[in-house]
Amino acid sequence: MPTIAATLSFPGPDKVIDFDDATFLMKIETLPQPNHARVFFLDDDPLEECEKVPKGIICNDITNNISNPPMPGTQPEYFVVNLPNKYEFLYDGKKICTLVPEMKRYTIHNHNKTENVKKYEKHKRLNKAAETLLREMKRKNRQITLDNLEFLAQGLYAFQSKSQANFCDYIA
Repeated sequence: MPTIAATLSFPGPDKVIDFDDATFLMKIETLPQPNHARVFFLDDDPLEECEKVPKGIICNDITNNISNPPMPGTQPEYFVVNLPNKYEFLYDGKKICTLVPEMKRYTIHNHNKTENVKKYEKHKRLNKAAETLLREMKRKNRQITLDNLEFLAQGLYAFQSKSQANFCDYIA
């Protein structure tokens, strides 16, 4: 499931998108022409504009079902996107980013979540599972003791390993 990385308003400030296992960043900036933006790439180390679009990057105009090639003869190379069209970016055949038009802006979806986002989401799910288990224990008038802390740990383990049936058994 993609993560909303940013929104780009027209006109608006530049946005930089980080992809966890890529050696580049994507930068999007609005252009003086109404509803146009340029998408280009930055080297991760040192942080500077790439002269060429990184090998394996493809931009597709989903609205018109056509390829959107980089602007020819530009240094550095970049893609032009035009609101209200929807665009997707692929890296080595894998979708990494989608620009979804909404009103007078793009919502930028990152399909390649960073490790920090994944850790945060996992932590959030485990906290919610722990709260659910504790609430159920309290509802059933079970005292929280050392003996039933193992029960709680097993329930969280079942949830973490995505065994919904086992998780439900622990709170039943």
